[in-house]
Amino acid sequence: MKVCFHVRMDITNINYQFAMDYFKKPKRLACALGITPQAIYFWNEKVPELRKYEIAKLIEADWNNSEQALLFDKRVQQQAVA
Repeated sequence: MKVCFHVRMDITNINYQFAMDYFKKPKRLACALGITPQAIYFWNEKVPELRKYEIAKLIEADWNNSEQALLFDKRVQQQAVA
């Protein structure tokens, strides 16, 4: 039986480094957001609030459709118990 759950992200945890760690390259993040890579560089490592929300939604959608999300959730739960 497959268990379904939805991951909710707190946008206060999203910063430039978090986004780069997840998307790996500014070009990939820009493509996902529908903007140019130059716009990403213009942020100067301070992600605008609206973009934080959009990034959170993109990551949530990815995690909610991924087997890795199950593994991530288990690790988070184990850390919370420990």
